Amino acid sequence: LIPASGFFEWRRRGKEKQPVYFSLRESPLFAFAGLWVVWRNPEGKAVHSATILTTVANRFMADIHLRMPVILQQDDYDSWLNPASRDEHQGLLRPCAAEIMQAWPVSNVVNRPANDTPETIEPLL
Repeated sequence: LIPASGFFEWRRRGKEKQPVYFSLRESPLFAFAGLWVVWRNPEGKAVHSATILTTVANRFMADIHLRMPVILQQDDYDSWLNPASRDEHQGLLRPCAAEIMQAWPVSNVVNRPANDTPETIEPLL
């Protein structure tokens, strides 16, 4: 599980890209389906890696991007974390309901990773 309060995607309009912040209407915190692994580099040092899984976009996101992160429902967290439930995992890799999402355009300040501030998710006026 990769905890999140939202994510960004960029809407393309001609040559311009507008960052958009996506979140869930009634969940200030949720979890993406993720994979985590530890491996050793050639020097023998442990390297921790993680990835967020994606799926086809729901209708809320489809006009911005063809794919979206897999957002797990809270009831599915235990199943996702249980290796014995692997047969059920494929069924969890689906888009969340469009109705539970919200989004708004945000400032280009988000384009710089160093700008890790609340300003990055403030709606543009």
